[in-house]
Amino acid sequence: WQHFQAKKGTPAIRSVAVLPLDNFSGDPSQDYFAEGMTDELITALARNRTLRVISRTSAMQYKGVNRPGRDIARELGVDGILEGSIERSANRVHMTVQLIYAPTDTHVWAESYNRDETQAYSLPEEHSQTIAKEVKTATSPAPAPRYINPEAHDAYLRRRYVWFQFDAIHIFEYFQKAIQLQPDYAAAWAGMADAY
Repeated sequence: WQHFQAKKGTPAIRSVAVLPLDNFSGDPSQDYFAEGMTDELITALARNRTLRVISRTSAMQYKGVNRPGRDIARELGVDGILEGSIERSANRVHMTVQLIYAPTDTHVWAESYNRDETQAYSLPEEHSQTIAKEVKTATSPAPAPRYINPEAHDAYLRRRYVWFQFDAIHIFEYFQKAIQLQPDYAAAWAGMADAY
């Protein structure tokens, strides 16, 4: 991984919007993966009760929009913008994320990871922990690391994508696939309950 940290003295960030991760895979069929990882990053950050995180619905309207972060931050009423990209190829995932203090368009932190696909599911939680430290907010303890079957995680992300596309026919199909691949995958069971 590569890491960048801005100079000390950067103003405190108390609210943040996670902009949709750009799909750099060169394959539009991978949009579900970029959106799913964006959603998981928002969820992981939202667990931090001292950092106000803008909802997915509000942030997703900026997918593919080429506008200054300062303007987006002003519209959403936040002082921090988290933006990045994700690229998935073969069995590898490359994710780059940067945190920007929007009023001055100043980089606070940036990180780039190359991971095996079997470890990709942990990236949103890792990023949320690091971001909480960078903005000096209290953070919940990171959950104990556990193995998630990459195919089950992929089916789960596909389900999240079709959920927000209001494709009711396929919602249960992807949840059931994730559960079949990994019967103890709690997120898939929780999603099935939501779907019902």
